Amino acid sequence: MKQKKILLIDDEDEVLDLMQEDLKDERLLLYTATDGKQALEILDRESIDCIISDIKMPELDGLKLLNRITESKHKEIPFFFMSSFPNLEKLVLDKDSIKGFIEKPYENADFLSLILKTVQLENKAG
Repeated sequence: MKQKKILLIDDEDEVLDLMQEDLKDERLLLYTATDGKQALEILDRESIDCIISDIKMPELDGLKLLNRITESKHKEIPFFFMSSFPNLEKLVLDKDSIKGFIEKPYENADFLSLILKTVQLENKAG
């Protein structure tokens, strides 16, 4: 079975490390970026199956990244925002482009299950 490629974007190395640890699964191939600019570079050279992005980042933040992605050939990639902001949904105007919102801190098992379901590696019923 072909590995599914997941792009993790956060400007905090500790958060990226934690997400990589929590998404450790032989069926997933993880890519990381510390800002939206790096993420776009990865998207240009890799066929990504799912994106998980922080909102507040230097260079190109998550909201601007989402706008760039929705205006590109990558607009069909499932996109999750992850943030510690309460009421995160209210910050995002274009909710149709978002697969979901993940609030930090998240539940480890739920996080892996959500991503596996999104890239269709787990039964929808769980």
